[in-house]
Amino acid sequence: MLLGRAKAVFSDAAHGLALKASAFIARAAFVLIVVPDLLVGELASYAFINATGVLIAMVLILGLNVELPRIIGDDFTIARHFFPWFYFVELISLGFFAAAVFVGGELAAIGFFSVTILGGRLLSGILRSIDAEYMERIQNLPWILFMAASLLVRPTTAFELINWMAISMHVVFIFSIIHASLTHPRSQEHHAYPTLLSLTRKGLLRGGIWLQISNLGLVGLQRGLILWPVWLGLELDLDEIALLLLVGGMFLQFGLIPVHRSYSRWCRKRPSDPGEWKMAVYTGVMLSIVLFLTYILALLVVNKFGFGIEQIPSFGVAAQAAIFFSLMPLLLLLRYFLWSLGLLEKEIAWISIGLFLTVGVVVYSLPAEIWFLAAAIPLLLVSGLATIQSKRAFISSLSSQD
Repeated sequence: MLLGRAKAVFSDAAHGLALKASAFIARAAFVLIVVPDLLVGELASYAFINATGVLIAMVLILGLNVELPRIIGDDFTIARHFFPWFYFVELISLGFFAAAVFVGGELAAIGFFSVTILGGRLLSGILRSIDAEYMERIQNLPWILFMAASLLVRPTTAFELINWMAISMHVVFIFSIIHASLTHPRSQEHHAYPTLLSLTRKGLLRGGIWLQISNLGLVGLQRGLILWPVWLGLELDLDEIALLLLVGGMFLQFGLIPVHRSYSRWCRKRPSDPGEWKMAVYTGVMLSIVLFLTYILALLVVNKFGFGIEQIPSFGVAAQAAIFFSLMPLLLLLRYFLWSLGLLEKEIAWISIGLFLTVGVVVYSLPAEIWFLAAAIPLLLVSGLATIQSKRAFISSLSSQD
């Protein structure tokens, strides 16, 4: 029974595998072709600006990317109601783009990228419960377009990378919203829709603030090894760390296919069977194992053949990165499972912030050679604790309904 449920999850995720594989190839090509042409320190600068833009967007989105799927469910008529807000964000982004082109400067580039990420998060929140494939396209298609643009213009600086990535994202946004509008005909029904501002206020008061804090903590956790050294003023060559974060993100995207599709399914129909918790844990564990083994295999191949990469990270440090990233799917899957039920939101938020701060302590007090391993240890402990506590909370919620 459990195996059959997990098989259904992976079968559903297989629909997004081709897109993920294409994006993975694009990222790999970026590492093999574009990264060697970058000036020293530019990859680290790109990673830092990217991470900063994501964090700013996470603050501005106010948890709506999580709250909207709960409100919309599978009703595209409600989803269409929130499109004008996405258009408004796009107009703001266009203003920042004009400033980046005609005025220049770091702040304009960061603003353009941050508002672009904000638009993507908002559009994902509007469409993800309608069809998880929209979110996967928004996450992956930009990399394919970005790599194609990079082959044409051959960027050598962080700002060129950021601008071309943002432009690629906007192209995908436009394609996604046109496709959604054409494939889901306008309903003649008229509903009393909540405004986005009232939805934000009610969502934050209802507990959405904790979802927002949790998102910030976990995004910071994934990118903390590039953020904390800059914030702490450490004078280190961070290109190797940035490269490992980039590669780790490549592999993690595969593990997130079943994670995102499971959350979309749970938003449409809340879990009500203890077997669904077992399926979530089983799926998360299997994803972590497969992700780790795949990462290690790729490391062995790269170390064996080189592929023309001049500065290959040492196998030991790269293996630590494999451990760190392979723990993410289980933790994220359990978090989404509890979110769909409205359980332990405050506890998850504080733990996420705690993990992010722990990375800061690791960066400040330990040598860079063991950062990934030291950051993975608390992540492993929290994953084990989350497995135990999620079961207790879920069973308790089922008992209270009887």
